[in-house]
Amino acid sequence: PDLSRPTASSGKTVKCNPTVVLRGPQRAGIGLEWHPTEENILAVSSYDQKVYLYDVESNTVAESETGGAYRGNHSAGPSHVLKGHTEEVYDVSWHYTHRDTLLSCGAEGKVLFWDRRTGAKTMSAELHKCPVLASTFHPTGQFAFATGSMDGPVRVWDFRSISKPVYNLVAHRGPVTGLHWAPFSDSVLMSHSTDGSIVIWDLLKASQESQPCDQNANPELVFQHYGHSSPVRDACWCADANDAWTVLGVDDHNTVQIWSPAPKILNDNTDPDLEVPS
Repeated sequence: PDLSRPTASSGKTVKCNPTVVLRGPQRAGIGLEWHPTEENILAVSSYDQKVYLYDVESNTVAESETGGAYRGNHSAGPSHVLKGHTEEVYDVSWHYTHRDTLLSCGAEGKVLFWDRRTGAKTMSAELHKCPVLASTFHPTGQFAFATGSMDGPVRVWDFRSISKPVYNLVAHRGPVTGLHWAPFSDSVLMSHSTDGSIVIWDLLKASQESQPCDQNANPELVFQHYGHSSPVRDACWCADANDAWTVLGVDDHNTVQIWSPAPKILNDNTDPDLEVPS
């Protein structure tokens, strides 16, 4: 790859010096996630319909599918190449407690579950009628995971019974580009979209009735941020427990926004006790 980049301040071209270059995908790799307990293990999803697993500390030079080695002073090939998708793969997610379980989602509307030890697909399910762009395991509910699709819905599932979602969350007017469980609550989920919005959901409130003043409102929709003027590509929660509800988002205009809902909007529900599939 071309590792020369102009600096933002002077416009001069500088040469990047990466610690390691990961080789393998034949097309763009769009999704990646570090393993939650093994710091050197990385999963990457690719438009070439495959999922690549890497051990970035490995000194082994992997062989490419065409027979040649991945070479370079700081290169590493994949330890596993997972094949099962029939279209582009958009996102990957490691299970938080079952260390060898991986989830991937793709353009065919399916999610696939993998066993890292064998590289085998353990389960496949078509959960949306359009591309699934985002997926994430719940950090504490061992059977729960969430998906976001091209047509906007966010769905939460129990993979012991996936004939219908546990929650169907509707607010986005464009494709969902990412999902993030809150580190401070089992019930709070954040989603973002190409419609420029970031939405905070509280699943604990899904069973509550809407307020009389707005019968059309979703009670589980805690807050909807529309400050971005272009598609939101990523977002994250603040890691500081003192600013638990603070969110950072970045969009296609290279704009970064940091914000948090007003306390009165949160309704003092900062530590809910939700029973998630476990």
